Amino acid sequence: QYTLTIAWGCSTAYGTIDSHGHLVIANTVASIGDSAFYQCLALKSVSFQANSALSTIGYDAFAKSGLTTFEVPSSVTRIDSYAFFSTSALRSVNFEAGSALKSISAQTFRYSGLTSIQLPDSINSVGLQAFGYCSDLALVIFDSPSALTNVGNSAFDHAGSSVSGGMTVVIQSNKQSMVTESIDFPASATVTDQSEYYTSCSIINNCDDCLSGQTINGNICYWNPFSNKCGSFEGSGFGRS
Repeated sequence: QYTLTIAWGCSTAYGTIDSHGHLVIANTVASIGDSAFYQCLALKSVSFQANSALSTIGYDAFAKSGLTTFEVPSSVTRIDSYAFFSTSALRSVNFEAGSALKSISAQTFRYSGLTSIQLPDSINSVGLQAFGYCSDLALVIFDSPSALTNVGNSAFDHAGSSVSGGMTVVIQSNKQSMVTESIDFPASATVTDQSEYYTSCSIINNCDDCLSGQTINGNICYWNPFSNKCGSFEGSGFGRS
């Protein structure tokens, strides 16, 4: 295992970004250094070899890059502040099953283009301005049973401000007050628990793989754990492979 710490830009130390803007990172990389891909507009997506040893994504690692999608390996225990700051093209971040991640650090996704995110049940803290000014953020799901114990000031400030009807946060009922009582939580947002959210949506049977971002009849697919089928929720749901 090894750690790479590099200067700003599109480093070739992790591998070669292909003509489609995709980078595959070797499973021997344990840490992505601070500012590793800062302002790397050529980078659109990243994947990791199986059995990744990655544990840390550094400060500003992908800030202001051209990322559109990212999957966080289950081995990651720390994502430092500003890691995905101002990634305006970033629409989707998925967490590999069995995630060991404990917190979303301060300003990690601030000003990103996220439309939805499903946070693993291991998350116990969401930091200051973590999702601040994510104006397109329509849906945040905290997997249940959530370990959440702290939501930082302004964690969701102006999140979902461009979404018709505002952002929806799905979290178990005994954790909801931490979210709704956090400073600058949007007045337009809706907070609901998992059973209400998943049982209120329609089932669609032609979304076979239920991949994140796959659209059927204008709605985005997600896996409905109550029906064990693929479904959609008024265009704001999403899926896990």
